[in-house]
Amino acid sequence: MTISPARLIALTLTWATIWSGAFVAMKVASQSAGAFAIVGIRCTIAGAIMIAAAWGARKALTRSGVKGTIVIGILNNLGYLGLMASAMPYVSAGMAAIITALTPLAVLVISALRGRALLITQWIGCVVGFLGVVGSAWTRLDSGETQWRGILFALGAVACLVAGTVLTPKLVPPGSPWLSTGIQSLAAGIPALGLSLLFEDTPTFSTPFIVAEAYLILGASVLGMTMWLQLIREAGPDRAAVAHFLPPLISIALGALILGEAVSPLALAMCIPVAIGVALATRRPRKPRQL
Repeated sequence: MTISPARLIALTLTWATIWSGAFVAMKVASQSAGAFAIVGIRCTIAGAIMIAAAWGARKALTRSGVKGTIVIGILNNLGYLGLMASAMPYVSAGMAAIITALTPLAVLVISALRGRALLITQWIGCVVGFLGVVGSAWTRLDSGETQWRGILFALGAVACLVAGTVLTPKLVPPGSPWLSTGIQSLAAGIPALGLSLLFEDTPTFSTPFIVAEAYLILGASVLGMTMWLQLIREAGPDRAAVAHFLPPLISIALGALILGEAVSPLALAMCIPVAIGVALATRRPRKPRQL
């Protein structure tokens, strides 16, 4: 897996910006619908769009490949998105993104335990970036926007995302990222809709809810999840996971602008260690010069 620094930066920044908006959209949608309804509508429609767009690539699918892709879909969509949507009524958009920033550290630890040699600068970068994210969260603890149940739901969501990130290279076969992401979305969307019908009230289809769901479908699922799969394929799980250091800072800004969530100069100052952490954690060893 090789990727040029310029492409890695471009993919990471684009994905992080799209993904950050999803936390704000989920926060808005949670005021009109339950978590399963939000995820079910989002993933079912997005999955249908992506599978239709990549229908010609279906001949390359194998039974084992489909099964593996479904497993990843359950982890990344039903697990991560479902639990994160459950957390949104009890945490701010910025705090939800901050908790998600635990993903890179967990993925790097798992990579090390599996015998992958990591640079000391990667470890330093991950720790520095995580401390920066924690620093930005510190000012929000007494804001009244966060409850422990929301934190627990979000931590469960991160556990699912970490598992999905680590297992993606093994379970999702090469091929069209649109088709793979579409299968993953449907694998979560259909059961989520069923759970919503059984356990939740009918959503209120207000204008804010429709706009939020439209963004979640087209922006977060169609573009965001497809780019996430592409990042993992091109950069590997450990480098791709580092991208999760960026959405907390972008989400803090979006939450303040769109939702009126509180933000302090200290939270913004934490952009510096996070940026340094991302730069260090994504470094690769230099190839020895040919003499």
